Amino acid sequence: MKLYIEKGNVMFDFSGVDMIAPLNKERDAYENFLRYTQCEWENTELPNMKRMKYDLCDWKSEYGNATTLRSLIGNCISVAESNGIEVKDSVKKYAADMEAKCIKLRKAEEAKAEALAAKDKWERLCKTGCGRCENKKRCGDDFKCVVSGDYLEEMNVPRYDYGTYYPFNLEAFPSENCPYNINKKQGENNDGTERVSEACASAATA
Repeated sequence: MKLYIEKGNVMFDFSGVDMIAPLNKERDAYENFLRYTQCEWENTELPNMKRMKYDLCDWKSEYGNATTLRSLIGNCISVAESNGIEVKDSVKKYAADMEAKCIKLRKAEEAKAEALAAKDKWERLCKTGCGRCENKKRCGDDFKCVVSGDYLEEMNVPRYDYGTYYPFNLEAFPSENCPYNINKKQGENNDGTERVSEACASAATA
């Protein structure tokens, strides 16, 4: 018996297993393999050959599908080897390739999530001001960003606080040189001037 890859599918060849004779070592290994693998095995046109069946589990996440398939293949290899079933190098290579693909997809999803979080943070800063940002420091009567070096323009942002409405509430707003500005070009230098981005100004007055 053996596992191998054919046209991108994991195949289980159980030729030589006598299905009529009483239980023996090969028959026991065959039944254990089908019992303990976590996937379904479908019949093929050949009587002593089965194909691993895999259906997409998550239509929205390629990473989720890849990790599930990687897990299933790893389970098949483990169960096969523990029952003395040969695992061809093509299956092990397929498992290794899936592992590499999962790592690549995970990094891509993490980067996407980080970019979305950065976008949300910048939009929030532009709408409500710097708030309790750790980079905002009092400098005399003004506020200054310790990262960009810019003095921050203050705008009126009415707010509710514990059910009380405050129509006049000055809040510092980020400049174009803000380190959280996702629209700032990579490596752009601070020119030392006091500037508030048009996006922030429009968001604050909306």
